[in-house]
Amino acid sequence: MNRQIRRAQAKAKSAKAPRIARHQLRRPLPHEVDLVFADIDRFFRLLSDGLVDVDQRGVLVQQSLEGERYETIPAVLGFTSVWRRISNNFNLNIDVSPIEKLCKRLEACMPITPGEVEYSMAIILAMRRAYSKLDLYEVKSIVNTELIALELSQPGASK
Repeated sequence: MNRQIRRAQAKAKSAKAPRIARHQLRRPLPHEVDLVFADIDRFFRLLSDGLVDVDQRGVLVQQSLEGERYETIPAVLGFTSVWRRISNNFNLNIDVSPIEKLCKRLEACMPITPGEVEYSMAIILAMRRAYSKLDLYEVKSIVNTELIALELSQPGASK
């Protein structure tokens, strides 16, 4: 065996297989879960206590952790819309329709019961538990898809 053959064999042994780019499963940390659910948890806690904040027009509003005021019902409905998409993607079987029904009743100034609020809070707890086990990369992709769909559904959006 000559030197050239030995070098070729040594080079073949040292050559590594090409790496396939894969992301590692990244689950959210507890404080990240708290940040995602902070506003909706606070809204339903206040609602269960019978405390809601409204603006001059009588629309439910809430202040975010960053200090920004926003209309609560569209935000909650957006949150449930994302969760409907996440639930379908991961086969979670989390039904968000009771939360949406509660929001529609609040928006129409119809009375709600404490049982409806408690049931909605239980659904949100199930969402929180499921979220803590999901892959953040896939969730981020689903959220981006939902944001694009919401933008395209706005009046005046170019389709």
